[in-house]
Amino acid sequence: MEGKAKVGLAFALYRGDELVRRQVVHQDVIKIGSDSRSHVCVDDDLAARVHALVEVESRDDITLIDLGNEPGTSVNGKRVNKCKIQTGDRIQVGNTVLVVEFA
Repeated sequence: MEGKAKVGLAFALYRGDELVRRQVVHQDVIKIGSDSRSHVCVDDDLAARVHALVEVESRDDITLIDLGNEPGTSVNGKRVNKCKIQTGDRIQVGNTVLVVEFA
């Protein structure tokens, strides 16, 4: 039985207009948060330990799930609980913006 090919996502992390770093992740479920064990660790006082999850089914089926922490998660300026995301989308966690790209 063959497993599905892993989709590589890159997250460009910005604090204001400054690019902090770019991180590539090859996971089906990506944890975003302040915990150092998160797949995408966000060094931000407003980020929860596990702030949001990204579920990757395929290049065309990527879902962001906010885990209910204040101040919440925004995609392209709109607060969301759960939504589909695609490359170029801007995810805001606290004062940090993550721009989604394919690796």
